[in-house]
Amino acid sequence: MHELTVATGIIELAEATLRQNGMHKIHAINIVIGELTCVDESALRFALDPASKGSPLEGADINIIWVKALARCEHCSTEFQPKGFIMECPQCKGLETNINKGRELYVKSIEAE
Repeated sequence: MHELTVATGIIELAEATLRQNGMHKIHAINIVIGELTCVDESALRFALDPASKGSPLEGADINIIWVKALARCEHCSTEFQPKGFIMECPQCKGLETNINKGRELYVKSIEAE
């Protein structure tokens, strides 16, 4: 379950951010996750709950912002949303595509005091 590793990284980042800014308590954290990261939201929330016990993140609102996948065909330049992990261009049926969105995984902002 890589969600536990992601949760631990989020907590470590949040704690470091608080220390750097002289703050003590997090009220909300906004996390951006791309649909191609294979992060399961319920598993991440489940992992964050016990991992945040005793930390400044305990009891904070966890807001997750999902980013849909977006690919671009190298042959015809069509941008499209892939279906699952199939990256076939719907226009020309080409398979040489670049993923432009959907791999994001970062903390966008933290609301703290």
